[in-house]
Amino acid sequence: MSIQPKLKELIFASYDTKEYDPIYTKVLILNAFFFITLLTTVILLFVNILLGADIKFVIIDISLFFPTLYMFVTLRKQYNYRQVANFGNGLFFIVFLAINFFAHGQDLSLIWSYFFIPFSLITLGARRGLYLSIVFILLNLIITYQGINTWLDTSWNIPSYIRYAISQFIMLYAIYTIAHNNEKTYEKIEELRKKEKLKLQYFEELSLIDPLTKLYNRRSLRESFCGELHKIYHTNEYFAYFVLDIDYFKDYNDTYGHQKGDEILTKTAALIKKNSKYAFRLGGDEFSGIIIDKEREAIENKLKKLQESIYNMHIENRNSPVSQYLTCSVGAYILQKAEHNFNAIYESADKALYKAKARGRNQIVIYNAN
Repeated sequence: MSIQPKLKELIFASYDTKEYDPIYTKVLILNAFFFITLLTTVILLFVNILLGADIKFVIIDISLFFPTLYMFVTLRKQYNYRQVANFGNGLFFIVFLAINFFAHGQDLSLIWSYFFIPFSLITLGARRGLYLSIVFILLNLIITYQGINTWLDTSWNIPSYIRYAISQFIMLYAIYTIAHNNEKTYEKIEELRKKEKLKLQYFEELSLIDPLTKLYNRRSLRESFCGELHKIYHTNEYFAYFVLDIDYFKDYNDTYGHQKGDEILTKTAALIKKNSKYAFRLGGDEFSGIIIDKEREAIENKLKKLQESIYNMHIENRNSPVSQYLTCSVGAYILQKAEHNFNAIYESADKALYKAKARGRNQIVIYNAN
């Protein structure tokens, strides 16, 4: 949705709004009001000149036209609606009072004062617009009070003045009620939108993050994988994808219980996350990660450090045939500027892991790209 209505929309008063937005409403009202004011002022200027009207009305028309044109152009080019709204309210505040002061109610000139209230309440907001409108009405009533039994060949009398005053306050009450209610309704809608957004973010995280270990899950693997592959293709860095299994984890669970097993998974996940750029839990006790470095040896050292850090936790695993402490097996695939794809690298690292298991576990097997 464009924040500025098109000229065609202003001419035919057909606005394309896909959703309610108070800022867009204010910009729309400002555009429409300035556009109508410019057309009206041009028409009245020619009419006043042709009919030989008092020079002060020609001056008012010219004084209104050029500032309005400036505000209209500024609004459409710079989108500073707050500054334009303040300037516009100040201008119309003075001009509409001046019209009543000089026209003395002739030619239905009092009707122009009715446009100020809705313009002010909508463009400034309900509260600020209310205060300014009250000041406008009070000053306007002071001006019009001076014309009782004088204006309109003395037909502007006390009953006419009272009806005019009541109508001004009725309009103020009606427009303020609508504007204030719209603002409160929008605040409630925005609050609901924020809550809905937080819920969507939460559910999105659930779909991408493993709830136990807080690592990325298998679903998010491909996106991170392919993004990093694309980056290193244009550098001299090495890319390593590894898969890690905790050795004899099922036996550990059966011996020590699932609560202890979950603790092991959480601790292992923290170590993987610490030693790699990206870390994933693929399921069960199977993890994977991505390591990027300028040196192949540095990657190999990081994998070795990761394996050792798991052993160095010295977590007892008495039913393991390879060690009295918890150990892991790692399969990795390292490449640099090679033709590659997700499936091929994933399968290569997986094969390396199976080879590590076949060799007796508690070791690292690394495949390198040709």
